[in-house]
Amino acid sequence: TRADKNHVLIWDPVRRDYFELTPEELVRQLLILLFNQELKIPYSHMAVEKAIFIKNKRLRFDLLVYQRKTLNPLLLAELKKPSVPINQAVFDQLSAYQHIIKCPFLMASNGRKTRLMKTIHSGGYQELHQWPDDLKIWS
Repeated sequence: TRADKNHVLIWDPVRRDYFELTPEELVRQLLILLFNQELKIPYSHMAVEKAIFIKNKRLRFDLLVYQRKTLNPLLLAELKKPSVPINQAVFDQLSAYQHIIKCPFLMASNGRKTRLMKTIHSGGYQELHQWPDDLKIWS
């Protein structure tokens, strides 16, 4: 971390730049660190805050992890600051992104509560209580 005139900044190893250390950014950076250090997912297989368009509206997803060999989307994460509950509104936001990105796994976290879901072929989701093997292939 470092500070500028008005903010504390944190290094993002995926975007390779410093960003203001907000509560949501801290959640994002801790998840990036967990993916890299614990699951051994390289930073090159992650994307942060990239723009997507839904019905001509420009939106940004929080974090996307790509598959190891194919580089297809693997996990899409929506991150909130700790004071924001992980509720249906968060999953509605993820579902909107999912229509464009098509990930087999979805995650929502506020740093205190994390929910991990697997996309099932019928169009629904199944909650998972541990990391799927697809995410553990690097370790």
